[in-house]
Amino acid sequence: MYTHTCVGRTVYISYELHVQYVRRVCAQRCNVVCYHLQELSILQDIGDMRGECVAHGHLGAVHLSLGNFIHATKCYSEQLERARDLKDAALEAQAHGNLGLTKVSLGRHEEAIACFEQQLAAMEQDTTTTSAKKPMTSDETTMEKGRAYGNLGACYDALGDYEEAVKWLEKYLAVSLSQREVRDQDRAYRELGIAYKNLGSLQQALVSLSYI
Repeated sequence: MYTHTCVGRTVYISYELHVQYVRRVCAQRCNVVCYHLQELSILQDIGDMRGECVAHGHLGAVHLSLGNFIHATKCYSEQLERARDLKDAALEAQAHGNLGLTKVSLGRHEEAIACFEQQLAAMEQDTTTTSAKKPMTSDETTMEKGRAYGNLGACYDALGDYEEAVKWLEKYLAVSLSQREVRDQDRAYRELGIAYKNLGSLQQALVSLSYI
């Protein structure tokens, strides 16, 4: 007998129902991967390099969500290569950021830091070339930079460099406040609180956590 929590209560289900549920979820996941593989194949066949670049990103996101980090890394590396061929700084920044998130999932925080730094460098480049997606607004670009700051802060915290973590997380918080992004503010305050606690600054940690 298996248990499944639903709306605050535990439901007991039979082994047969559990197997059916698992098979259904696996089939849905396989369908999503197959869909994006077909998308990628079609775009490659018609020679749409921009579309192919974006499709590699879509496929990488699916693998990342499924915990297939090696496959995700391969997809995002392909996305980065296509973005460089296209000389599209916006897509290149996106690919670096995606690779950074995958490295974090693998516990490779030093490699992730390098990816996020390259993401920020690419975002500083001239992005006037036509992008494969709708160009981001100035506010969206600013917030993406802020999230890269937050990712850098989280990586430094994981590596035990708490002063560096606080530096980047303060920048993330400043951006999220200026853009009035509540979810990002919550994340920034939470991670700042943890970093300050690890640094031994308990009063500052309490102040940060009080805003959540």
